[in-house]
Amino acid sequence: MKRLLFGLMLIVTGTLLYGTVKLYLEHESLAAEYSSVEAHLRSLQTDTANLSSDIQYYQDPANLEKELRSKFNYKAPGEHLVIVVPGSDASSSVSSATSSLSN
Repeated sequence: MKRLLFGLMLIVTGTLLYGTVKLYLEHESLAAEYSSVEAHLRSLQTDTANLSSDIQYYQDPANLEKELRSKFNYKAPGEHLVIVVPGSDASSSVSSATSSLSN
């Protein structure tokens, strides 16, 4: 009788231990997933704040025109666009021009 009771207690304890370990491992897995989702949420919140800031910036027509001019070489009707491309030896020509001006 004692042997049967001991065997039954051993089975119950083993089952409880198995369930506890299984729950612990599931908890760890969910905690890692939660951390990942939380980090992704923070990233999305940062992106949202940046986009909101950009929207405010571009709502000002002066800022919009400035960005169009710099990024897309935008010019207003009647304006002439001049693009200056320095030569390969630009630094030496600048220094020689500076020295000839100082003389």
